Amino acid sequence: MSAAHDLRTELRRLAARTGPNVTLDRFCREIGVAPGTVARFWGTWTQLRLAAGLPPRCWSARTERDIQRLRRRRRFRQFEIAVIVLLWAAVLAGWSPMGPAPSAAGAEKSSITGVHRGWTGSASHHDNVSSDVDHLTQGTPMRFRIAFACWSLLFVGGVVSAFPPQVADPKITEAAFSLADIKYFHRFTKDDQHEYTPDGQADLAAWTEMVTIQRYPKVKDGEALATTANAVLENYKANKGRVIRTSSVPRTKDKPAEHLVVVIFGRPEFLETVFARFQLHNGTGTAVIYSHRVYGNKVGNEMSAWLEKSGPAMEKSLMAWNEWPKLPAGKP
Repeated sequence: MSAAHDLRTELRRLAARTGPNVTLDRFCREIGVAPGTVARFWGTWTQLRLAAGLPPRCWSARTERDIQRLRRRRRFRQFEIAVIVLLWAAVLAGWSPMGPAPSAAGAEKSSITGVHRGWTGSASHHDNVSSDVDHLTQGTPMRFRIAFACWSLLFVGGVVSAFPPQVADPKITEAAFSLADIKYFHRFTKDDQHEYTPDGQADLAAWTEMVTIQRYPKVKDGEALATTANAVLENYKANKGRVIRTSSVPRTKDKPAEHLVVVIFGRPEFLETVFARFQLHNGTGTAVIYSHRVYGNKVGNEMSAWLEKSGPAMEKSLMAWNEWPKLPAGKP
């Protein structure tokens, strides 16, 4: 079975267990693959969802968090307004924690005038309302009402400030490395796979240039490295990759052998050219993979023109590249 088939099967199983609203972020986290792997074998996350029999769109985890955050803020505002209205109504009515409690007669009169408030357009209505307010405010000094109003505002402000908004992660401003005079920024890490794209290409579903650094911790010598490179090449072929070029740099006294694979993947939405360089870095097998995409249905001529113009230079830059970044720790 191909990797594309495995990805579709895993998505179906996850959707059956958790429901159809599976995001790309959750799928990658649960299955243990990178978003670039999904894009490489299926083109887009939407294509994989459709192939798995799921709706083309779902809310992302970030959108869901934003919606929940907006709901909480709306509830806080409603709570704030309700508390302010109630407390100010109490203040205007003359009630205060320091004021005297209304008498039983006053309570009865308040109840009666509450009935009169259902009437409109009569002089008796206005007279009763005025006398009711005068009775409730009687005996409550103005300084107590002002103090209580200030206390209520401070109380509401404290309640609302107890729920601070979530702060987004700081924007990445420092490039991890450069390749062919283009700066690349870290975007994603999963176990031993690390993905980087240039500035302005943070969306891992719509990038044009990407560099992936893939470590193979069990590969410790030249023979194992050659075996790994051949295995990756066969996997590319199994997923309909068209091999453009393969080459090897012989081992020297100072440098182990290296291997290069260049493949084109054709998908309905784009063409992707992959340059994969396999080498031993600090005694461990490592692949540095540069990928270039051209989006559209009929972009063969455009990709051919790019390969003719930039392919040899990119291969030369990749094989000479040595700006190793400090790799982030793999995420669980």
